[in-house]
Amino acid sequence: IKNFIILPLFFGNSGALTSYIPQQQELLEQQFGTFNIKLAEVLYPLAQGEPMMTEILYGNIQQLRTQQAHTAHAGMLDHVVLTDHGSPSPKVNEVRQRLALELQQRLGNNVQLSQAAMERRPGKQYDFNGELLEQWLLNHAQAGHKGAIVSMLFLLPGKHAGSGGDIATICQGVMQQYPDYQVLISPLVGDHPGLVELLNSRLQAVLKS
Repeated sequence: IKNFIILPLFFGNSGALTSYIPQQQELLEQQFGTFNIKLAEVLYPLAQGEPMMTEILYGNIQQLRTQQAHTAHAGMLDHVVLTDHGSPSPKVNEVRQRLALELQQRLGNNVQLSQAAMERRPGKQYDFNGELLEQWLLNHAQAGHKGAIVSMLFLLPGKHAGSGGDIATICQGVMQQYPDYQVLISPLVGDHPGLVELLNSRLQAVLKS
């Protein structure tokens, strides 16, 4: 079998797609001959973007806001921080920047949207990642706000996202320091049925080509 389609479960063009896959193809071709590999678009390709990704994030936030609208958390639902893992690549970070702009338009002026990274490498060359989530939450709590929604730019549960992950641990730590401050975490991108639809559209585009 020498014909393959690679369907990336990646938000942007990370090094795994731009470097690792071509390197592996070259090594395999030395042993097995030429491969025909078609790489489908990532979930949020630059520069054209992807409206469905914005709708997935918006839907996950609105689900949480609707569920909590008549609870004690209602006063904190208009503060949202869009959070990704953090990246050494400015191009990958640009995906979050672009999505934040589109998501703010979708949420409207009554919702204040900020951005943060779960973690980042030390050094000024990685300042493009912006503020760390933990510091953003601490600053927000210290400023007297009641709480915030963490909008998860993460695909699936694991070490970082989901129950017991790094994000949950960070949020719990801030709430322990500030008991009157509440953090709600949105569903993951992978929890939204639109992700399957989006992946299928990427696959169909390659098949048609």
